[in-house]
Amino acid sequence: MVADPHAALETLIGCGVGRVLTSGQRPRGIEGAPLLARLVQQAAGRITILGCGDLDEATIGQVRRQANLQELHFAAPTTIPSAMRYRNPALAMGGDDTSREYRHTVTDPARIRRMIAAARAQP
Repeated sequence: MVADPHAALETLIGCGVGRVLTSGQRPRGIEGAPLLARLVQQAAGRITILGCGDLDEATIGQVRRQANLQELHFAAPTTIPSAMRYRNPALAMGGDDTSREYRHTVTDPARIRRMIAAARAQP
């Protein structure tokens, strides 16, 4: 969200920031990987570039390798049904999506393992 990501990186380094979370100014890390790579090179170990941006099993390894990232940020959510027994089909808290009342989003440990394996895999 900055006009000049290279100048912004130097500002963060100058402020003593230890790491910056970025997708390379793109919605997805795979699209921002070229900028991520340039930022990692510019940082030269003075700050950690923490790559992110809708990373999944299919893209995380490629983004890590292409940008030479040491750290990545990702989510591995899954939805589980609520334990609620009574369900009022006519009412939803905070909106019209009544099904939302009866599910929870949690982290999927198996997907975490798959993501880590994909990030570490060599081409």
